[in-house]
Amino acid sequence: MINKNPKERPTVKQCLAHPFFWSTSRKIEYLRSIGNEEEVRNYKTTDKCLLDELDEDVGEASWKNWKQKFPPELVQKMDGKGKYSENTAGLLRFIRNLLEHYPEDARRINLMSTFPDLLGRVYTFAKKKGWNSRPSLENMFQEEDDITTGHTMDMLNLEDQATGFSV
Repeated sequence: MINKNPKERPTVKQCLAHPFFWSTSRKIEYLRSIGNEEEVRNYKTTDKCLLDELDEDVGEASWKNWKQKFPPELVQKMDGKGKYSENTAGLLRFIRNLLEHYPEDARRINLMSTFPDLLGRVYTFAKKKGWNSRPSLENMFQEEDDITTGHTMDMLNLEDQATGFSV
């Protein structure tokens, strides 16, 4: 965005398609989608080096001891289906399963304020690993329709902004 050569700068549409400007629901959908990726879905059998790299790249930030940030009865209910690891992959899978199987419980939890830097860090890791180019995730990065096509673009809400993004 700040390249001296204007031809090498991203367009406004490209900038607005960046996760920093996504609506809260789109950000949560991205985390759900990451939770469905094979490496996360099968994190108990995924190469330990990849999981360690995920934890290193994403860091501990707001999700260290993440189970303590959810109501204990919810964690107990979900752990009853199979224990979730305390690592980043365990959290992502927990979020995916919470959204998929317990939508009523998920509506009562503000994931973006509970884990404010998770999306940015996970996005950066997934971009580095090429995950965001996979067919299962690439639709998340399509430019949203704008007024020229007769559709409305999600409005930027200052409450929707998340820290930890790289452009």
